Amino acid sequence: MTPYEVLSWASRYLAESDLETPRLDAEVLLASLLGRDRTWIHSHLRDPVIGDADQSAFQEMVRRRARQESVAHIIGEQEFWSLTFRITRDTLVPRPETEILVEEVLRMCRAEGWRSPRIIDAGTGSGVIAVALAVELPNARILALDRSSAALRIARENAQIHGVGERIHFVQSDWLLSIRAPDGYDGFHCIASNPPYVAEETAGFELDPGVGKYEPSCALYGGRDGMDAIRALLRQAPAVLRPGGFLCMEIGWNQAEMTREAARDKGVYDSPRVIQDLAGRDRVFVSRLMEGALLQDT
Repeated sequence: MTPYEVLSWASRYLAESDLETPRLDAEVLLASLLGRDRTWIHSHLRDPVIGDADQSAFQEMVRRRARQESVAHIIGEQEFWSLTFRITRDTLVPRPETEILVEEVLRMCRAEGWRSPRIIDAGTGSGVIAVALAVELPNARILALDRSSAALRIARENAQIHGVGERIHFVQSDWLLSIRAPDGYDGFHCIASNPPYVAEETAGFELDPGVGKYEPSCALYGGRDGMDAIRALLRQAPAVLRPGGFLCMEIGWNQAEMTREAARDKGVYDSPRVIQDLAGRDRVFVSRLMEGALLQDT
């Protein structure tokens, strides 16, 4: 069969499932299956290049997409920071909005003049934040944490793929609890995190059906109000963050004031800022550990 024939069927099939981009989804799936790019597909639309085995495999991919499974999970990869990352059902699909978090960490490191910043990526998942920062900051020392051993395996693999595996140290940890600063150590310059922040009480309204069904719940849900992990990071960060260092977290669109209040309650943070995404929604919370603060136990 030709790409034109199978794409015509797939586009109609996916459109009946109320997907927003049926033709694009079909083209990406077919390109991945054939090991080609979409440009090649377009230039061979009328050529009989699809055999029976590929046709059967493509139909199964399309049926999975019709059941709301993401294209990224079906093909096993997703682009982030202009890099291609391997992902599985053990990791979230990286979102473009998280690039705002990476941009802010890079901006802070350069503004502060940190030549060899020590950075923690808490809840690394597929490792996109840690790897992007390692690519951009060749002198940085990065610690990537996750409580999921399966996610850490994928993160390590992605670090190796992009040539930064020797500069990221991966540790299994429930947020920062396994990390302790040794005597005489002045702490990390920055903690970056995209924690689970979806509120369980509103998840049915906030999440697309496929997200809640196919992505790991431990990386999505942050308790009743979505703030459990955010509060844990605010509570634990002073034990490892150097005075004057930053905590930088992705948050939900309606969590800015709750996060500010939680930070104020700790009494050790100042200079809180909230950065909005391109849609004008609150997206990243940044606060500095006070200069006079001492490393403290969690």
